[in-house]
Amino acid sequence: MSAAAFKNLQRATELFTRFNPEKFNKIISREERVDRYEDRLGAYLVRLHTQPLSDKETQTSAKYLTCLSNVERISDHAVNLAELAQDLFQKQMTFSPQAMQELTVCTNAIHEIIQLANAAMTMGIDGVFMEVHKDPDHAMSDGPNQVYLKDLEKILSNLMLVRKACQQMATI
Repeated sequence: MSAAAFKNLQRATELFTRFNPEKFNKIISREERVDRYEDRLGAYLVRLHTQPLSDKETQTSAKYLTCLSNVERISDHAVNLAELAQDLFQKQMTFSPQAMQELTVCTNAIHEIIQLANAAMTMGIDGVFMEVHKDPDHAMSDGPNQVYLKDLEKILSNLMLVRKACQQMATI
């Protein structure tokens, strides 16, 4: 389900640069599938709450229900973006080159954050390890695996936002 929602988001943002009616229809079809998953899994989790559960089990199933809802919402937003791209295409409107560049930066950031959040949530990760160097190209070892020191704050900020979002979902 999450893979379908994230794929929808990626495909929807691609429609802004190259609108394709077939890809648009696939997004709509995939969203309908995500809705069915959400309905079935959500109904199961609600039925689960009618059973005797421990406090921990109740909290865990509530977390799953919240995550399920959030993932479905991502697919809903993807459809909204696809419809906006379709509207721009039909009206023969485009973004300025600067706006297109900004859109690309934003969508790349969103994709990176979603991938990190999805991986962190599915693997239960609550920490990171990075090799950092002011100039990885001239490091004595492991240069290609290192993060530029100048990029560290941005990377950590993104990771902290993902962590905060995951923690908020966990408390619901």
